[in-house]
Amino acid sequence: MATRRVYLFRLQILIIDGGLLVLRNILDQKLNSLGISFDTCMNSEKQTITRLRSRGVITNAQYDILFPSGGKVPTSSDLDITLIICLLRGLRCFGLNKRFDWKVTPNKTDISTEADIWRLKDYRNNVSFKEELSVMLFQCVYNMASFVFYE
Repeated sequence: MATRRVYLFRLQILIIDGGLLVLRNILDQKLNSLGISFDTCMNSEKQTITRLRSRGVITNAQYDILFPSGGKVPTSSDLDITLIICLLRGLRCFGLNKRFDWKVTPNKTDISTEADIWRLKDYRNNVSFKEELSVMLFQCVYNMASFVFYE
């Protein structure tokens, strides 16, 4: 039983910490390729972000991170996995494929940025609510997640 929990914790650390770094890197690379700052992107997409908040996609706390009242300009380091995925998927300034179907599991051969984001979200969701993990499942998910990290 204890060994299964150790495997779960290892996978959670890999996916949550490693996945967060990968997603921050994707977000920052998209902004750098456009030559705009995070703040500029958020301000240009404020109407869309407000709409996401009114639909409950973004919480008030997440909105406050993006548009703090104290004047501190946020960066990708201030964001968690959930918010980064929401922003990457929902905002035009990141330039992801609008035709990508976020409700369908991508093919294993799909190595697009969108597919990698989908996989990271799926892996995170699958390990976040488990209490233990078999060695075989650990190895399978670890290998799949590692593939995303090394692309």
